[in-house]
Amino acid sequence: MPKVFLKLVLIGDVFLFHTIVELEEVDSTNEFALRMNLPEGSVVVAKRQTEGRGRKGRGWVSPVGGLYFSLVLHVGTDNDVSPLPLVFGVAIHEALSRYCHGLSLKWPNDILHEGKKVCGILCELNEGLLIAGVGINVNNAIELEGAIPMCSICGHVDEHKLLSDILQSIEHFYQEFAQNGFTRIREEWKKRSRMLGKEVVVEGGPIRGKVEGIDERGCLVVVTAEGTKKILVGDVSIRFI
Repeated sequence: MPKVFLKLVLIGDVFLFHTIVELEEVDSTNEFALRMNLPEGSVVVAKRQTEGRGRKGRGWVSPVGGLYFSLVLHVGTDNDVSPLPLVFGVAIHEALSRYCHGLSLKWPNDILHEGKKVCGILCELNEGLLIAGVGINVNNAIELEGAIPMCSICGHVDEHKLLSDILQSIEHFYQEFAQNGFTRIREEWKKRSRMLGKEVVVEGGPIRGKVEGIDERGCLVVVTAEGTKKILVGDVSIRFI
């Protein structure tokens, strides 16, 4: 049976995350949250995932020592929540940067260190229910060439404290988005990314050009020989050239 406990996160007199479900092992924290029909504000945390998923159906290797969790939010069906993956990216980058220097955001919401992935975020929307799955390489051993754990950058990290810091940061930026829209967070994303002005190839097109920025919906704006293209969040991956 999963261990369930309460944790209150207070930012600006607003409680958002109130229930944390802690698991030793699970297939996927996103799948568990969806199966259990958890209320808004729930957080599912697992020490290990056997079928962790990334964007575009890719697997996410999830050994003990990493931090794997999913957030449950009811965002409704009438609101444009397309920027939310980038909102979460900024929030988690803010929290991780308190521990490790030299982190940057890659569109839409990967967090890298010198080109290697530290964190990935998978947002899934179903009839107004948003489940945001987060996988962070913290103290786990990694054999993948394109990934790196936080402990290799800044030493051992307390995973429980890290989770608390992340939830508080997400609370802050989520409330900013809900109250004031994406404008300020969009500028934060641009400051935290090293993609602006870089030549990229957008797979799935393919589209080749220079990154100009992101728009008000979180789309990547790329200037190509054929004109300016806007790439929707979630439908492409990017590789630098």
